[in-house]
Amino acid sequence: MLRTPKKASISHPIELGRERRPATRKGRDLYARLGILAVLTIVLTTLYPSGQTYEITWFEDSTVAVEEVIAPVSFYIQKNDTEFETELSEARDRVNPAFLLNARVPIERSGAVEAMFRDIEALRASQLADSAKVERLKLNHPETRAISESTLSFLLDNALLSADGLDSLRTLTQRLLTMSYEVGLIESHAQVGTPSDSLIVVDASREWTTHRDQVRDLEQLAVHLQEEIKASLSLEATRRVRGSYELVASFLLPNLTFSDYETDTRRNQAADAVS
Repeated sequence: MLRTPKKASISHPIELGRERRPATRKGRDLYARLGILAVLTIVLTTLYPSGQTYEITWFEDSTVAVEEVIAPVSFYIQKNDTEFETELSEARDRVNPAFLLNARVPIERSGAVEAMFRDIEALRASQLADSAKVERLKLNHPETRAISESTLSFLLDNALLSADGLDSLRTLTQRLLTMSYEVGLIESHAQVGTPSDSLIVVDASREWTTHRDQVRDLEQLAVHLQEEIKASLSLEATRRVRGSYELVASFLLPNLTFSDYETDTRRNQAADAVS
């Protein structure tokens, strides 16, 4: 029995309901995307620049600007050696000299004066000769060696100076001693060296600045003591006036000492800050 052969189905490359996009349309899409990316890059770079370079053609090294210089960044103005050395010197001179305070000096001086007056009272009651009393007082209290023989004899003589008179001199001497150390006492203002209106006072725990005129040296204090003594005693009491001055002057020691180290340290720090 003969069979009729079946017809084979033929497949087509184009599916129903779908079409291929032309190649030219894909190219246009790619170019559009690249264009958008380029525009965004330009906009972002303009709004947020990564860096800028400025060139000022008229402003050169070692020249003087003829008008105000306004720059978007900081810049340094170079100084020549003379200007730099001048600024260093000015910075050092602006630092006040430093003095170390010895707070024990006034206490020790007051104690030494009190011990001397106790010995004077004991010697006045003794049977020693007047010359022996003077020598004993000088031996026990070296400060009295600067006092004249006549003043020491006056202090030791009961007939010339009563006990009440001695007590009065003791009180006056202690008061003048306390007054001498109120702010501080230096040996000489010549130690300051550079002209300065103020001094730096340094003690164990703190430091402060005081006006130079408030701190007396030994020469200035001598004048001030004479004025105070004349105001406290009558001019007729010549021996008391002279005795009280010699007593205070012989026991005075400066309690402020100029410090080269502290002063130089502060001046070097000020110089290091100059740029």
